[in-house]
Amino acid sequence: MAHGAPDWWNRSYVDIMSQTLAEIINRPKYGGGIRGLYHDNVSANTTTTLVEVTGKGMIYGGRLRAAGSASQRLDEITLKVDGQTLESLTWDLLYVRGYIMPGGMVFYLTVYDEVDYIYSLGIGYGFTFENSVKLQYTEKHGNTPHVSACLLYALV
Repeated sequence: MAHGAPDWWNRSYVDIMSQTLAEIINRPKYGGGIRGLYHDNVSANTTTTLVEVTGKGMIYGGRLRAAGSASQRLDEITLKVDGQTLESLTWDLLYVRGYIMPGGMVFYLTVYDEVDYIYSLGIGYGFTFENSVKLQYTEKHGNTPHVSACLLYALV
């Protein structure tokens, strides 16, 4: 605990005793890593929730892969944190914008193959959530691609 002479002349500009903060979040340790998994064909022209988590925690990372018999470049991947959309992008936007570096954005593209129709992305790390996190896939081409997803997270 800090100790010392009082600030009689009021020059320190810090008064520890009278500080007020709206909220203090202290999380020295998260729980062990947990994998949220999805492996199946998604329905045509619908939004499918791949992984949904409730509670407080942190995203350690993840991946998502889609493979079909036709182009899926306009399908949309969405990550919602505490009910708010953190990121929502199509495979095409990931490719055109050049989001290929881990840590630069929420999603980063790892495979974009318009010949064999295979698409894959990574999910960044370090995003915390207070109530929930949801990973969704919206199919927009009238196809039923096979989607595989893994979200690594920890709960407090």
